[in-house]
Amino acid sequence: MTEGTGKLSPGRTADGRLQQALLFSYYSLLLFFLLVSLRALESPGISTPVIWLIQVFPLLIFAPGLHRQNPRSFLWLSLVVLGMAIPWLHQGMIYCGIPYTEPGLNTTESGGTPYGASHTAGTDSNLPITDTEAELCRALGKRIAALSLRLAPKSS
Repeated sequence: MTEGTGKLSPGRTADGRLQQALLFSYYSLLLFFLLVSLRALESPGISTPVIWLIQVFPLLIFAPGLHRQNPRSFLWLSLVVLGMAIPWLHQGMIYCGIPYTEPGLNTTESGGTPYGASHTAGTDSNLPITDTEAELCRALGKRIAALSLRLAPKSS
């Protein structure tokens, strides 16, 4: 954050890439909701934009703050997306974390939680990913792949 301005500092390359990734994810989520709305209706009509706006209105509120790089907007958007996860669970979304049976989860000091793979890069983004974090990432990837195979429809 830039001192005294309340804005994220865009000067560093990593921050700029993070900002671009966040905006890409944000607009991808809006597009996803549009495609889901179009798919849900047999014949798109006047109700399609109404349904889409109802779904995305909580997200659209944050667009100006995200483009101005307001940290408060990032925080509130995170909370709204977490709140929106409840309907996603009703639609069949599955949370998949890392179980405590993974030995690295009990010894990690810089990243990796039961909620998923993570990494703490430090204030200057100069801390590399540790071997423990990489192993936890691989373990989560294997777990998601195995879960996906179990949930996939069986071919005859």
